[in-house]
Amino acid sequence: KISRPKDAIDQGIAMLTEDRRGSGIMGVLSVADNISIASLNHYLDHGIAINTRKIENLVQENVAKMNIKTPSSKTQIKSLSGGNQQKVLVGRWLANNPDVLILDEPTRGIDVGAKYEIYCIIADLAKQGKSIIMISSEMSELIGMSDRIMVMCDGRVTGFVEGEEATQENIMALATQFEYAGGNGYADTVQRNRRQTGLRWPKNPEIYHRQPDRLPAADRGDRRGRPEGQLLLLG
Repeated sequence: KISRPKDAIDQGIAMLTEDRRGSGIMGVLSVADNISIASLNHYLDHGIAINTRKIENLVQENVAKMNIKTPSSKTQIKSLSGGNQQKVLVGRWLANNPDVLILDEPTRGIDVGAKYEIYCIIADLAKQGKSIIMISSEMSELIGMSDRIMVMCDGRVTGFVEGEEATQENIMALATQFEYAGGNGYADTVQRNRRQTGLRWPKNPEIYHRQPDRLPAADRGDRRGRPEGQLLLLG
């Protein structure tokens, strides 16, 4: 059961928040502090004193691995560019070696070069067998980075696309579903779009919205035989 952030961390789950400045970085603290803050228990001597040498090694490892541009580990993170701040936050959660990494708009507000580096990091983590859940509103990310896309509209699951089905037209049809429901309600809209797109649509999204455990196994992503480390992007 997860009732607080520490429970999720202990169970190998990490999350990169959408609002980098508001709920991600701690601007007045150093790069070293921001990277190590979620895993300090791994860098304690006798459970009391912080081992600064181990933390410095952690920082230098992340700086080299993710190409973080910073004058030193003592530099305040607020002085770094948005892309480098984001890579520091990725390094923070990778220090815990999570099994599931939730990335909420990971490339928002960063330049093209930093976006490419973030994409490379995500792809490398997937190859390592990590489960990546990437929430994005950018169509190019959805199509270019995902193995399977779950689309939502008004907080409800409207369908799944993958492979050759993952086109802008199919994704937008699912993402704007309720805008075209008219007076006939959701059921008529589902039937119309099933005929038009041939995609899977939930029969009763209200049930799935309230009780996600009632989703069919295939729609929960419990597909046996699927390789680990697959990307699931939510639009």
